[in-house]
Amino acid sequence: AQADYEDHYGIIGPDLDILRQQIQLRKDTYIGGSADGLPVIIAADENVPTMYTVAVVDICKEIGIRAISFAAPEHEY
Repeated sequence: AQADYEDHYGIIGPDLDILRQQIQLRKDTYIGGSADGLPVIIAADENVPTMYTVAVVDICKEIGIRAISFAAPEHEY
């Protein structure tokens, strides 16, 4: 799916393997007071394809991160 997106739009997406490694490293070295462990806040704006947002959630779940939340998008008033 990622290759199809990149081919269709001509935009290179994130390297999900490196992202997984970085999230795992932060989880492994996290020192915090939450019983849920490392909190992850996903701040994806309308320019981020949904497939990448879902991929980040999947990565977090696969490596055992339970505290996943989404930041509200900022709107100009």
